[in-house]
Amino acid sequence: MKSRTTRTDYVLTFSNRTVVTPVVNPPFSLVALRLRSIGDILRADRINESEMFDVVALVVGRGDPREMQSKTGKDLKRLGIVVEDLEQNRINCALFDGHVDGILPHLDEPRDGPLIVVLHYFKATRWNGKTSLQSNFDVSKVHINPDISKVVAFRV
Repeated sequence: MKSRTTRTDYVLTFSNRTVVTPVVNPPFSLVALRLRSIGDILRADRINESEMFDVVALVVGRGDPREMQSKTGKDLKRLGIVVEDLEQNRINCALFDGHVDGILPHLDEPRDGPLIVVLHYFKATRWNGKTSLQSNFDVSKVHINPDISKVVAFRV
């Protein structure tokens, strides 16, 4: 099953003749968010596990990193965290591989304020009646204490 990062049926395909030109200082935001609230995710009747979305949340708990193997036999790291939104809805979140290495220093170091994350292109899963979030190996990003307008409300 492929993950869908958008709701459109169209696909942008590049060929060997496609020319890509970098844009320096684009006039648009490079962080386009499709935000969903944790409450909406928890209340959903059905979970589409191929749909990707974004969540802004506060990290309120964590587990210990674990080593595991994927279905294909690849060695992976896994870390469980608990995130909370402004309405105090909490959900477990599983981070894999590079995301574990990226967030651990921020979890371990002392800090003055809250640890706010933007979970970019994550998906919801439901197992044994419990809903959780998890990263996707290919497209997910974890932005830690980013300087974007959607995070301002969490800093208050």
